[in-house]
Amino acid sequence: MECALDGLFDYAGMFPPAERDLRTALHEYLAHRHENHACALGCMVVDVNTLTVLQSEARDKIHDLQLSVIATSENLEMVRHYLKEGLPIGMVEIKAADRGKIMHLKEHLPKDVSAYVEVSVEFRDASILDAINEAGLRAKLRMGGVVAEAFPSAASVAAMLKMLAERRMAFKATAGLHHPLRSRHRFTYQPNSDSGLMHGFINLLCASALLWFGGDIHEATQLLEEQSPQAFRITADAIRWRSWEWSANQLREVRERFLMSIGSCSFTEPIRDLEAFGWL
Repeated sequence: MECALDGLFDYAGMFPPAERDLRTALHEYLAHRHENHACALGCMVVDVNTLTVLQSEARDKIHDLQLSVIATSENLEMVRHYLKEGLPIGMVEIKAADRGKIMHLKEHLPKDVSAYVEVSVEFRDASILDAINEAGLRAKLRMGGVVAEAFPSAASVAAMLKMLAERRMAFKATAGLHHPLRSRHRFTYQPNSDSGLMHGFINLLCASALLWFGGDIHEATQLLEEQSPQAFRITADAIRWRSWEWSANQLREVRERFLMSIGSCSFTEPIRDLEAFGWL
């Protein structure tokens, strides 16, 4: 299980629904790096416009960070500037709706920085995926939000994963993935928040493995809809769901080549839930 979790959660505490201020989010990220299961912590996700303040707040702790920066094609030069300033930026997350912008991104992306281009899960555009893939970039899937309409259906997610797997195309997922299994939760942390079904990150991980190793969309959809922890058997050596089983080596391959990370505004919630299920 540890190999499946390694660097899985990019901490996005400054974004909805948590919406921490920068100082609090920075403090929480640095604290998480010294907690149990800190190996599951990936990047801290920040907006490009907060980098000056982040640099000032972090001071001598700046090199304890790994950063993923939300940017646009118009401010990649800012990313380049802060890289020269010594900020440890490893990823940028960006929207690029057409081939021209994707090619611009490829040409202007700083060296040694991975780029994730957000694509629509519900309105799958093969030509955009092909352009991203040809440019050597990666996809970003938005799996939820603060309203029910922001959550794509399991069938749509399975279809998108299939398209990515066929192209051997790496991706990250974000939003609405705080909990291991598909389940009903409040959309925000407000007591009067609406609630609804959210996708689970173990569902997503296993569906990614299923399709990466040749499974079909129908089974992947069923897996994404699975809500029972009893349907899974998770050990140090493998994860099993129904008749499917993925070894540690297979899960490591999926994490290294396909599902790269998950953006979450909480690191505590996913770890706490995994412990409650006895999976950590």
